[in-house]
Amino acid sequence: PKLLKKEGGLSDDKEDRGGLTKYGITKAGYPHLDIASLTKEQAADIYRVDYWNRLGLDGVESQIKAELMFEAGVNFGVVTLAKMAQR
Repeated sequence: PKLLKKEGGLSDDKEDRGGLTKYGITKAGYPHLDIASLTKEQAADIYRVDYWNRLGLDGVESQIKAELMFEAGVNFGVVTLAKMAQR
């Protein structure tokens, strides 16, 4: 819920390489989705499965650290964050 508030609603900034974006979910990242019709619940499911679960954040003892890692994973990408965390 915190991230969804930060990411906001629908945006189509021509300078954004992600293209049409809603709740931080981009058309470039999810070309098969109807981004304009994306609900908060669908966005939350994407974040849970593709970021939180993929990073194994339920196994992080500190909720604060898990949330920071989650947000970094969304912004930098899961692979980049995993490498950063391992360092």
